[in-house]
Amino acid sequence: MVTSAGSGAGDVGSRELQLQFERFRARFPVRSVLVGPAAWNYLDTGGQGPVLLILPGGTYRPDNYFQLIEDLARDHRILAHDYPAVHTLPLVVAGLTALLDYEGVGSATVCGWSYGGYVAQVFAKEAPSRVRNLVLAETGTRHTFGLTTMRVFA
Repeated sequence: MVTSAGSGAGDVGSRELQLQFERFRARFPVRSVLVGPAAWNYLDTGGQGPVLLILPGGTYRPDNYFQLIEDLARDHRILAHDYPAVHTLPLVVAGLTALLDYEGVGSATVCGWSYGGYVAQVFAKEAPSRVRNLVLAETGTRHTFGLTTMRVFA
């Protein structure tokens, strides 16, 4: 029999985590905006605080950041999106710009994790007036992927 001992009061079992996520989704339902042929699904925590635009990593969805989003939503307005099936960075930049326009946001602190960090850097380069601050986490080309991947992200 395998058991798991928690390290403290903050440990949560998988069922409790699922319930937390369900409450999160009920509190912040998915919205959608059509940009060209693609629907951009996103969540907006509302509020009057500074806006954080969260760009998720390789999962292409903000779901795994739900606890962070909930914590930050206490004093920030969070916009966090799913990546639609668009295949060029200009379309991604256009989608992010349209999302900010649709929500009436002039500029935001842009937070990018992993793949989202690549997108955040391109967004900052192509739409600098829309980026108030830039936060990058776990973003870098891994040398094991070789020059082809590095050229793609360049």
